[in-house]
Amino acid sequence: TSTPEELIKIVELSLQSPVIATIVEEPEIVIPGFTPIRNINHISGVDKSVHAIKVGLNDAAGSCLVFWVDPSVSGGPRTKVYGAIVGQPNFNAVRAYVNDLVQHVIPANFSHIKIAKMGQPISTYTDQAGELITTFAKEDILVPHWQGRPIAVHMSKAKATNLEITTGNHTQAYA
Repeated sequence: TSTPEELIKIVELSLQSPVIATIVEEPEIVIPGFTPIRNINHISGVDKSVHAIKVGLNDAAGSCLVFWVDPSVSGGPRTKVYGAIVGQPNFNAVRAYVNDLVQHVIPANFSHIKIAKMGQPISTYTDQAGELITTFAKEDILVPHWQGRPIAVHMSKAKATNLEITTGNHTQAYA
């Protein structure tokens, strides 16, 4: 048994593997000598932005769905919002729950926050020769934000000309 929070953590970690991520996204797989095997992790009637990762049903957990959604906030980078619905009496309830989440809860709570404008100084550091170097945003830097959650920004020097900016579990690289 596990909680929705634990399921989401498992999914986030699993999908970091390119092999698993590719398998999850495939509508079917063809193995030579066998008939095509369809990916049945789908519930009809859910919003088209919902990407089912695992659909499940058993006596202990009821009807369940683990999924991700791209909120598609205009002008923002592609972002995945993960969700897990467990303990529902049937898949009609799962469908209603996830559609409400996608159509009302996420739009009311999710946005991208601009933390730096193109051309704005974003960091300084001292190089090996002792010179102070200032880095500037090559483009507007937008980070995903869930209303009511704090934004913590951490910047690290990834390579001589690149920076990584991390907010929560989201990391984006910038040249």
